[in-house]
Amino acid sequence: MELEEEIIEDIIIVKPPVKRIDSAVAQKFKELLLKTVGDGSKKLILDLSAVEFIDSRGLGTLVAALKATGSTGVLILCQIREPVMGLFKLTRTDQIFKIMDSREIAVESLKQ
Repeated sequence: MELEEEIIEDIIIVKPPVKRIDSAVAQKFKELLLKTVGDGSKKLILDLSAVEFIDSRGLGTLVAALKATGSTGVLILCQIREPVMGLFKLTRTDQIFKIMDSREIAVESLKQ
């Protein structure tokens, strides 16, 4: 799996090119995300527009990325489809992640 990446100033936008973030891809996805954070990326936007399903392992990967950004970094999730948003609400992780409707809004919030 290769993540689609776009850099705008000091912001990295990452988009997983898969419909499902489940146990089949979660480990590789986690490695790639943590490498991005480990490379010094402090402002990370995760575009989930292509993702239709996330299981508990995939959710754990997102939590690991959030922890890896630490207190000096920011992770914003954007463009979350309704079935996936339902999981965030059910698990109440919508209260720990910064979630924005669009890439543009997420980018603007990090430029301020």
